[in-house]
Amino acid sequence: MVDWLGRWTPENDYSTFPKEKWCDMDRVANLVMERNYTPKTDMENLVTMVILHFEGETDGNSLDFLPVYNDDLDINIEGLSGFVEASGGFETFDYRV
Repeated sequence: MVDWLGRWTPENDYSTFPKEKWCDMDRVANLVMERNYTPKTDMENLVTMVILHFEGETDGNSLDFLPVYNDDLDINIEGLSGFVEASGGFETFDYRV
């Protein structure tokens, strides 16, 4: 969830959080939780790294996971999920710069 200052914090249980209030960070965090992956860094870092790599990879380099965003301007979670799997899983993105 994004607070009034624009700071994102992950929900503990997305099944109780209304989907219409989800941002892209929430969608990716929910995917991480669905896959039962526990971040070695923290959820915000992992989600940020996954989105940045996904956007960078699909920016003209690979058509396999396009479109990056769907018609509602939400992140293409199916494409992102395939990208994560093809890249070796969430652990590939679980690092700090």
